[in-house]
Amino acid sequence: MYVGMSFGAQLKYARKKLGLSRQELGNRAGVSISQIQGLENDSWDPKLSTISKLIRELHYQFDLEDERGFIVSLSGRKRR
Repeated sequence: MYVGMSFGAQLKYARKKLGLSRQELGNRAGVSISQIQGLENDSWDPKLSTISKLIRELHYQFDLEDERGFIVSLSGRKRR
């Protein structure tokens, strides 16, 4: 993903790339549509467990910058 994009922007990009609606992603991940909408709009701070559920369903790597400027990569790809 692109460093500098918010988690919400990356989430929306990954969801659309897979052709999933918020409803479909929510059903697969066990997350409400309102939570997904809040995340995509960067107006909701989720629990790590919610982020993990979404990332697993999207099979995508998210690159986020923490408050110290370090890049944190979160991947939903399956391990071999």
